[in-house]
Amino acid sequence: MQRLWFVALGLLLLSMAASAQDGGFRNEELKIDPPTSKEMRDFDLMRTGMFPDPAATETMRADEYLKRLETQEAQATLTKVVQWLIYRLTWVNVLEARESSSSEIMEDLLGPARAAGLQVTHGPSKLFPTRDRPGDPEGLIRFERQQAYVQVVAPIVVQACRDVLQHKEPICRINAARILVRLAEMGRAETAEPFIEIITRRDEHNAVRHWASQGLGDLFEQYAAAGAFPNDQGGERFRRALTVLYDWTEGLTKVDQPMDPAEQRAIGFIRRFAVRGLGSAQRPVVAEAQGARTGPVAELLLDIMNNEGSRIKPPATWMERVDAAAALCRLNPRLSTNYQPDFVAAQVGRFIASVGNESVNDRERNRERWGFFALQFKAGMDRLIAATDNTPAGAYVRQVAAQAAPVYELLDAGKNPTSALSLRAWLGRNPPTGQTLFK
Repeated sequence: MQRLWFVALGLLLLSMAASAQDGGFRNEELKIDPPTSKEMRDFDLMRTGMFPDPAATETMRADEYLKRLETQEAQATLTKVVQWLIYRLTWVNVLEARESSSSEIMEDLLGPARAAGLQVTHGPSKLFPTRDRPGDPEGLIRFERQQAYVQVVAPIVVQACRDVLQHKEPICRINAARILVRLAEMGRAETAEPFIEIITRRDEHNAVRHWASQGLGDLFEQYAAAGAFPNDQGGERFRRALTVLYDWTEGLTKVDQPMDPAEQRAIGFIRRFAVRGLGSAQRPVVAEAQGARTGPVAELLLDIMNNEGSRIKPPATWMERVDAAAALCRLNPRLSTNYQPDFVAAQVGRFIASVGNESVNDRERNRERWGFFALQFKAGMDRLIAATDNTPAGAYVRQVAAQAAPVYELLDAGKNPTSALSLRAWLGRNPPTGQTLFK
């Protein structure tokens, strides 16, 4: 099932026309001699936290294990095996499925996928250890050694993926980006630069950019509180990555050209991930100084949620709009002095009422995922309540959330059929203090 999910995704994204696929890309195989059986054995032991043998490392601490992996011999083995594992994605026999296939290799590299909505997690693979933290002391020590392996192997993987990202075939670059996403899920900020390069490359395919935007979202999720990546003085790289994602997302709302239904669905699909990434960064704006705002994230998310006529092309689907509402609720009002979260709460409340009214008209309750929408709204409003706690807007946000609660039951089970109208009426009688998104 997971492989079918990726195949369907690939076909959907590749249905979108790329601007120019020849400029700057190379059409050559990346060849390297295959590792010896000893090199593969040593590599597997490194990955699993048991190098050079299980008995010698049973109680070894992560800092000592790290030193073993940083020796010249270990580095040579790591580099050779990583390059061999990843470079195979460019081989003609693989691309033509005459010698294994890209999908089989990717399953080996990423591990078995477990899809849950838009989120996909992976088990341990031939390249990466598990992300699941064990509870027992011995297992935890070994887990920490495996994290030391990730620290050492990450820059080697990034460079190998960068090499593959120069290949002419989009599927090669898609797979290289997916490997980088796996590293981003582990918090490896070395991936930020290649993600930025992918999205800003003039001739890049949107299918590759899609995975880069997902990777940036994963990084933002883990570093939003700090507002900076590791070794990112002043958060400059964080802001640059957010600017790139904002600019690309905004561009995806201005695709003013004839499109067939499959292309429109593809645009909507990748916008959903981009919107979620913007929400993960938690910034209402990328930067704000002396009244000037750069990258007004909240404004873009509000436009998508409200599906502002001529501003959103192609028009946003209900699912996209719900994702935009959820992302709005993740923005931290304390990170912008001029941001007005009570206005946002009222706007999200009006949207919840609109979705509730739409569900009433769906007698078979099968046109949209109404129950899922209810969960998204509740989780979003709960986040907004937490973000505005002990602020001037907090009381109003809590009131909006309380008035919206009956609509969740309408969406989930068809109860309270007049609740959406009641919510809209209450919002009309009780406007927020803030009448604009920013002061």
